[in-house]
Amino acid sequence: MIRPFVEMPIAASIGVIVGLLVAFFAPQLVGGALATYDANFPVLTMHGKVTNVEASAVTLHIQGEKHRGEECKLVSVYGYTVNGIGVKRDAIAERIDQPQTQKLRDQGLYDIGLWRVYPVDSDAVSVQVWTHHDCVGRPVLSKISDVTLR
Repeated sequence: MIRPFVEMPIAASIGVIVGLLVAFFAPQLVGGALATYDANFPVLTMHGKVTNVEASAVTLHIQGEKHRGEECKLVSVYGYTVNGIGVKRDAIAERIDQPQTQKLRDQGLYDIGLWRVYPVDSDAVSVQVWTHHDCVGRPVLSKISDVTLR
């Protein structure tokens, strides 16, 4: 085992250095490549429209297109409110026109119904709804609605 290091020290040293560099940079390179893929080939492209505004809640009608098929399974849907300086606060996004299902959906156009987002803070200027999908073991987040309140 030590013999290759003695006979070819430069080649062995280069091999060790290359191995360490690959181990260090591979996760960053793969992560960047996957982020670029997700940006260019999103799971969903959807938009919301405000249908009702209450004191501390907003109702949205959301529809759009699912670009990836059954390999991307819905894990959760959640919301945020965003204030004037861009600070996000957690909110709940729940479907109110019918019970939300976790059924698999193929590619295509979908009307995913009415969603109530709450609580909406008094200083909120926009409301966002996001999805979390599991795409073959990898989490992918998608903003499906970003509506301005003021």
